[in-house]
Amino acid sequence: MSVIFKEKRYDQFLIFLKNCSILFLVLIILISLFNYVIQNRVEIYRNELKTKESEKLKYKSLIKEINSIKNSKTNKKENYNLLIDLANYAENISYNSLQIRNNKVNINAVSSQQNYIFKLIDSLKADAQFENVELININQKDNYYFQLEALLFQ
Repeated sequence: MSVIFKEKRYDQFLIFLKNCSILFLVLIILISLFNYVIQNRVEIYRNELKTKESEKLKYKSLIKEINSIKNSKTNKKENYNLLIDLANYAENISYNSLQIRNNKVNINAVSSQQNYIFKLIDSLKADAQFENVELININQKDNYYFQLEALLFQ
């Protein structure tokens, strides 16, 4: 019995193409895996960035609230000092109301004599805290009811 070997002729070019195609497929698979991993990381970082930005906005609003509270406390202290000054100027004068809005002071008060009203006006004009002190209205019934208006100096 005789054995016949079939001679295979391998072409070097086909072997090269086959190896290149396998390398190319492996490279595409690796690049796809790399891209998938990078996309997942980018998505994670985007979510972290969104949470950081929302926290940043929360902190900014808290800081604004704290600053507004501090400003209101300083305004209250200034108004307290203003009330003390007005009480010192009020000789035989009773204040009915005191309104402070937008650096404008409105005073409604009662006095037994007109001289006390003019002394109060002179004292307010002499004080550096007040500007443009004006007597808006004055009425006499049993006492002198009057209304003053002044601007606070800033």
